[in-house]
Amino acid sequence: MKILVNDTEIEIFSGAKVKDALRKFSESLYGEVKKGKSEVKDKWNNCLELNGELSTGQRLFIKSKNKQEI
Repeated sequence: MKILVNDTEIEIFSGAKVKDALRKFSESLYGEVKKGKSEVKDKWNNCLELNGELSTGQRLFIKSKNKQEI
């Protein structure tokens, strides 16, 4: 399935979780989220958990805790 991470399209397997998409997009940003320095939001600005399931066409935005997009 295809999803967008920070406006970049990535192809990920069906049933993937937020953490899978982040790791494919950027291991370093995944580490920032795991450490609590950044967070993952959806297009409605809701915080997403790393274990949350994804669906095709979903948009993810990685934001630093100071609310700036990375």
